[in-house]
Amino acid sequence: YSIKDNSKVIGILKAIGIDKKDIKRIFVIEPIKIMLITFITAIFLLIGIVRYINIEYATGLTMRTYEILPISLLAIFITGVFVVVIGLITVLIPLKEMNSKTIIETIRT
Repeated sequence: YSIKDNSKVIGILKAIGIDKKDIKRIFVIEPIKIMLITFITAIFLLIGIVRYINIEYATGLTMRTYEILPISLLAIFITGVFVVVIGLITVLIPLKEMNSKTIIETIRT
């Protein structure tokens, strides 16, 4: 969505002579920042919710504290990699389409 909205910006950058690789770098950095901030926030929320469930429900059921829902660091890492890869794909495909068009086509769309 962001790439389609910035088609005029991409066309102007191409018109003033910015390289395609530099344009790609410009438009890939922002989504990566957003994805990482969102992922880190989600991890903290996940850990907080899982700890709450483990403490409240396990203690309430058995009067002992144990983990009903364990947290796996490998699963968190794999999820993070998956989020970044999907995010990059969603940015790079429209960007590739924009870079394949001429400058005039890019500005008009």
